Amino acid sequence: MRTTVLLSAGDCWPLHLSALLSQKGEEVTVVLLDRGADLARPAHPSNDRVATSLAAGAAVLVDVDALRRRGIPATAVADGIKPTDIPAVGDLLVDGTDKAVWL
Repeated sequence: MRTTVLLSAGDCWPLHLSALLSQKGEEVTVVLLDRGADLARPAHPSNDRVATSLAAGAAVLVDVDALRRRGIPATAVADGIKPTDIPAVGDLLVDGTDKAVWL
C-alpha cells in the first residue's frame, strides 16, 4: 500500500506514524507543508523524529514554497529530505498514492 502523509502542522506524531507504517512494509511518503516545513531544519528540536522516519524507509519531501516563506534555503534542509513543489505533490497524490492522510 502506498501512503502519503501530508504534514502541515508542527506536530511530530505523524512522523512516528509514518515510521510505524514503513516498518510494517507500507511505502510511505511524508510531505512537509506550511508549518511542517520547520521540521526540515537540521537543528529543529524534533529532527530526530524525521531521521527515524527516514531510517524506517519513509521518503520525506518538503514544499519549496513553505521553505521560502520561512527563509530556509532548499539546500539547507536536513539530510535525506528532498525539496519538492506543489505540482509534484499533486502528481504523487493522483498517480502514486493509494491512501492519503492530511494532518
